[in-house]
Amino acid sequence: MRSPNELEQSLKDLLAAWERLAPADSFAGLTHAEFKAAVQASFSARTRLQELRLDFHQWLLQRELADMVSSEKYQQVVLGIRCHPGQGNNSSVLRAVGYVTELERASGLGRTEDPETPPLPPPAAT
Repeated sequence: MRSPNELEQSLKDLLAAWERLAPADSFAGLTHAEFKAAVQASFSARTRLQELRLDFHQWLLQRELADMVSSEKYQQVVLGIRCHPGQGNNSSVLRAVGYVTELERASGLGRTEDPETPPLPPPAAT
């Protein structure tokens, strides 16, 4: 089976050759105009797909621009929650959207040793 691009090119080549070299002849019971009308749906679908691709890329760009604005507004609201006298850094609203509140943070650095890692030798005396 031919790829869509190969079929498109074959259809265009056949239409052009038929029109140029044998416009009055019929093949497989079809005139040139009938064949052209029969395969027009393939060309129309390709045109529509190209339009949709352009629309898709335009909507991606619009979403990216809108997301930049939304992200900025999101950060402003988060900072507003942190600064609000009734909410602050331990706000349940912040926790509900995934932030770790100050009360939930660990109070110090605690690294556990890996039992499979041998201890480092003491430094050599100089």
